Amino acid sequence: MPKNNAKAGRWIIGSVLTAILLVLTWIGYRSFSVSGSHPPQEDAGLAVSAASVSAYSDDAKHHQSEADASGEPDAASINDWVQQDPVDALDRVPRVSLIYADLERLAASGDVSAMVALGRVNRACLSLWNRSGEKSLNGVNSYIKDLPADSPLAAQKAAAIERWSAYCDVPLTRNSADLRAQLDKAARSGDLSAKAAMGFHGESDDVLLSVLGDTDKPWVAEAVLNALADGRRNSPLSRELEAEVFPDRTLLNRKRIDLIKQYAAVWERCQRGAYCGANQNEALQMCVYGGVCDSVQDLTNVFDRDLSGREFQLMQDYLEALHRSSGG
Repeated sequence: MPKNNAKAGRWIIGSVLTAILLVLTWIGYRSFSVSGSHPPQEDAGLAVSAASVSAYSDDAKHHQSEADASGEPDAASINDWVQQDPVDALDRVPRVSLIYADLERLAASGDVSAMVALGRVNRACLSLWNRSGEKSLNGVNSYIKDLPADSPLAAQKAAAIERWSAYCDVPLTRNSADLRAQLDKAARSGDLSAKAAMGFHGESDDVLLSVLGDTDKPWVAEAVLNALADGRRNSPLSRELEAEVFPDRTLLNRKRIDLIKQYAAVWERCQRGAYCGANQNEALQMCVYGGVCDSVQDLTNVFDRDLSGREFQLMQDYLEALHRSSGG
């Protein structure tokens, strides 16, 4: 798919980088937090192919097809998702209420992954509920008010807000500070999911590479990549990867390199089977906050919109170098 040199509206593109960086880190991408584009560098020779951009959503499309007949997943599928990985299940259900009671029950029994999932619900839905436990869309609607009423972008954002609101259909009942304290305690006792949720702070390169090679949880693998991409880390592995993949800093500025690393973390999660298909909650928020919108709100389109062909190739090179280091 050749990249189009004509990018629509620099004012929209300019807002995307800031918003996407915010969303990718703020929503859990994912260091855990439970407290309550610019013109790309084009290279047609390295353009992203349609097959590459959409390949990682095949598993997501399979799961989405399970909901086609009734409009939402059947109870057996939902139960399977929650039992396999409560965090991953959040991206597979169209409404939080379908799994919220199960998450509460599992968290109460000490299930750390369920605690992580509840924290992510708080974070994903915090903007839509006020302190009185009432739904309020005033804050998110502010991202539409300055757009022309007949603007296609305004219509797309309004549709995304509607879907986002439908997803966040449960008043937030869990105290974020309590969840964080529980996860911090679990992380200090060595629980891997808790460590991932807390950003793998203080873990060595060797530990992170071992986790990346061994984990079967897509979101944990993503957390590893986010930890390595943290500019404050400055570990030997982080420096080696940068020197190998981004040797010429004159062609890419710091923000572009950081964005490529953030997308690499998302790509890794999706490649490992996480749901990254149409109307996934994260994609909806990217539309509202960053203006990266389309008719189906598929995370795959974010890469097509925000990375040039050359940048996409650098993302793949970065992942390949990292997997070599982990023995994968």
